[in-house]
Amino acid sequence: MNRVVFTVLLLVAPVALGGCYARARVHAYPAAGVVVYQPPPPPRVVITTPPPPPYPGAVWVEGHWTWNGYTYVWVDGHWIQPRAGYVWVQPRWVRRGGGWVYVQGSWRAAPRPRRSVVVVQPPSAQVGATVQVR
Repeated sequence: MNRVVFTVLLLVAPVALGGCYARARVHAYPAAGVVVYQPPPPPRVVITTPPPPPYPGAVWVEGHWTWNGYTYVWVDGHWIQPRAGYVWVQPRWVRRGGGWVYVQGSWRAAPRPRRSVVVVQPPSAQVGATVQVR
């Protein structure tokens, strides 16, 4: 009797849980490294003005296509909180091999301004003389 119940459970469980698995795979952003072999659609042509920023320094994330595991889905533009010392890199699709890989938007350290040092040789200095600039 126990063997029959166990066999029935083994046969019914995959069918019963199959629908749960498919629903669990849907996510807002593709997992890192997922390659999609169908090119992303062109960006939507939406002539609109972003709403006013909700707080000073807010950063606008442009609308873009993402992959939900089955098809491309449009994500509307939205505001995000700024991070001091960082710049926002917009999300994008990158061609890799025979497919496309989604690269999520991210913060990168802002480039530091370069300090340039200019050494000017005084006219009275002789050729070959050493000049120290402090």
